[in-house]
Amino acid sequence: MSKKRLVIEKRASGTSGSLLLAQFVGILLAILTTVIFFLATGRSVGQTLNILNSLIVQSFFSYYGIIDTINKAIPLIITSLGISIAFRMKLWNIGGEGQIMMGALGSAGIAIAFPNLSGVVLVPLMILGAIVCGATWALLAAIPRAYLNVNETIFTLMLNYVAVILVTHMVHGPWRDKDALGFPIAPILPTQGTLPTIFGSPIQMGFIIGLILCVVYWLVLTRSRWGYEIRVIGESTESARYAGIDVRKNILYVLAASGAFAGLAGWSELASNTHRLEVNLSSGYGYTAIIIAWLARMNSAGVIAMSIFMAGVLVGGTNVRADGVPAAVAVMIQGCILLFVLACDRLTHYRFRIEEIKSEVSEKGSDTI
Repeated sequence: MSKKRLVIEKRASGTSGSLLLAQFVGILLAILTTVIFFLATGRSVGQTLNILNSLIVQSFFSYYGIIDTINKAIPLIITSLGISIAFRMKLWNIGGEGQIMMGALGSAGIAIAFPNLSGVVLVPLMILGAIVCGATWALLAAIPRAYLNVNETIFTLMLNYVAVILVTHMVHGPWRDKDALGFPIAPILPTQGTLPTIFGSPIQMGFIIGLILCVVYWLVLTRSRWGYEIRVIGESTESARYAGIDVRKNILYVLAASGAFAGLAGWSELASNTHRLEVNLSSGYGYTAIIIAWLARMNSAGVIAMSIFMAGVLVGGTNVRADGVPAAVAVMIQGCILLFVLACDRLTHYRFRIEEIKSEVSEKGSDTI
């Protein structure tokens, strides 16, 4: 007589199909958790369905919802690419929020200083200002990481708060608009410093820029020597040093590139959406980009898909206000998605199978006979 038992075996890595399934199941579990949460807070099934309609259906299946979702995804796509390139080398850049703000600060500074330049000159200068400021802000953490082995996670996180304070100072102080009747707002950008929409549609030009940057990111990581060095260092720092790769130099380059991407996101949001420097210009894009980069596994196509999905969640968070639900529910859903996707992803590293075992009694009986 035989018995059966469950055997759990670890495997090297999950298949691409199992990883996609883990993401899908994780998202479904996050939505289910959200439903249970609303039901547990005393809302009826009908009210809960209305909230889900505002959160999901209106964001992805209505004309204006799709437009808002795509536009909201632009800074997420660009920033997530910057976070991803750092994560590829096991550098934990948590400072995307501050780097976005500094990129916007640099762009706004150029526009305020040279308001009469033509768009052909002004826009490239604003882009350059965003890249320089974003990269410089990231280098503040990269230099101590490279030369003193200071933890970049804490350093980049703390710089976020410094960037917000600096932008607040400029908006409330030197750059306060004199024509704003005393309100603490920066001057609006000159018309030639703003970005047009795509062929007159409501979709911002930044979406095309984000897609182009995704291609650039893919080419650099998969078709260039620098991308090869990034991947090797990410796998094993010791192996990279043994192969003659300058790890210290790459720490500086990669974090600077990461900050430059985030700075470009700040410029895009400034030139396409707000049209003036604001304290809440980023609105948490830098933190959401960390989740996106991780869930997308630093893949450019995955970054686009996850950015659009997370943008839809953020748009849905705004829509549910009409149902008496705080917009912060979007952040809760993002956290649930990350938690469940990581948990399901972990399960893909194991194989489950049923194994038959013979009982000791039957074995002894057979020996006796």
